[in-house]
Amino acid sequence: DPFKLEDDSVTSNGYVGVIQLSDGFQIQILPKIFEVDNGKENETAQKLLIAMMQKTKIFSSIDMKNASLKSDNINICDLFIYNYIQEIKRLVRRGIKLNYTAEEDNLSVFKGKLIVSEHIRHNMCHKERFYVVFDEYNKNIPENRIIKSVLTKLSRLTANSQNASEIKRLLIDFADIDLSRNYKKDFAGITINRNNKDYDTIRMFLDGESVTMSHGRITVWSFLLPMWMLYEKYVAYYVKKVFEKKKGMLCSRMKSHTCLKISGSR
Repeated sequence: DPFKLEDDSVTSNGYVGVIQLSDGFQIQILPKIFEVDNGKENETAQKLLIAMMQKTKIFSSIDMKNASLKSDNINICDLFIYNYIQEIKRLVRRGIKLNYTAEEDNLSVFKGKLIVSEHIRHNMCHKERFYVVFDEYNKNIPENRIIKSVLTKLSRLTANSQNASEIKRLLIDFADIDLSRNYKKDFAGITINRNNKDYDTIRMFLDGESVTMSHGRITVWSFLLPMWMLYEKYVAYYVKKVFEKKKGMLCSRMKSHTCLKISGSR
């Protein structure tokens, strides 16, 4: 459980990230760091958290030199949204995925397979029509429905004008695609492989790492990461960097969570 609830307080159980209420109020859970002399512990911790997420590829698309993402007045929630937008922009540049979907319709020409029961029900007085099911090659597939749903959701959540503008432009590319009516069903229809692995990023806001909760009239959106996992990946990044560049060794992070595999000299 990410939180420990007490009578007069809420404590994070080793998680870092951001929680945002529907009214825009934001809670940032930052890593504990050494005390700094300039009295800017929160800002330093915030920059450290962002740097860790950049190095570990959680924020793979963020350029902190971007004028709208200056770190002196940063909004971590909008950084998550910005990162997501950049991933979707790359996906659109490569071409929105198309696939065959099963469609039902009452047509004036026959194609596909006749649905006898529906044909009888709809066409007793319309002999010129056929109620059929057929495969249509189009963009209205589960992956794209979820992407459009997330973009629509984030357009209401972001407080950054650049994010809002880019989301608006992206939604034009998804204009012919429906919103997802059932996230779980649409996710079940997605098979992530090397050809569409970029679609896996859509899970960031609707599955696993992000959680939407409600209590009364207060709606909460959150993106939380286990600090141990983030710290482990961050340490692995620098150990790998040192051993590979300075020692001529090959390093890879093992699935056992806590180990690096270091091979001999090349």
